[in-house]
Amino acid sequence: MWHGDPGHAVASDDKKIGFNTMSRRAIFAGLRRWWPPELIPAVRLWYARRGRLFTFGKPATGPDGEAYYSEEGCARR
Repeated sequence: MWHGDPGHAVASDDKKIGFNTMSRRAIFAGLRRWWPPELIPAVRLWYARRGRLFTFGKPATGPDGEAYYSEEGCARR
């Protein structure tokens, strides 16, 4: 049951898409093959570490209060 703001809705569509199924190892392998080497450090700023996930501007957490992180795939910017 949702006990948040009555003006908000929660929708979930749990499908695998290209953004979250490609391994970051594969992403970096492609970058090393096709990109100029001097651009790769800029990409590492976003993808070298797992990223904290947020919903409605607040940290996303599970029922136990543990934080959710993105560790694979790429982000839509």
